[in-house]
Amino acid sequence: MQIAEPRGISDEDRRVGKVISEARLKSGKTQEQVAKAAGINRSFLSLVESGQRRLPLSTTFRIAEALKIPPEGPVTSRLPIGESVPGRRAYRGIGRPRSG
Repeated sequence: MQIAEPRGISDEDRRVGKVISEARLKSGKTQEQVAKAAGINRSFLSLVESGQRRLPLSTTFRIAEALKIPPEGPVTSRLPIGESVPGRRAYRGIGRPRSG
């Protein structure tokens, strides 16, 4: 039995969740710690990280602040790899400028 994919969830939304999850794990913080610092529920953060919920941009910034990463990491993860926000260098991974 297949589980239906949540409505309105795109590949970009799933990438944002993956970037946030990877940053959280790298920081050594729990979902509870990040959620509390960002002012959201742990269950909501879990759904975002697993690609089941969309993340409002304002919450993306609060989570990035809680993880002490530049918000460009999760935000630019919505772009195809190698593309950049106008006026910014392309980013790969979690807030790391692309070399070259």
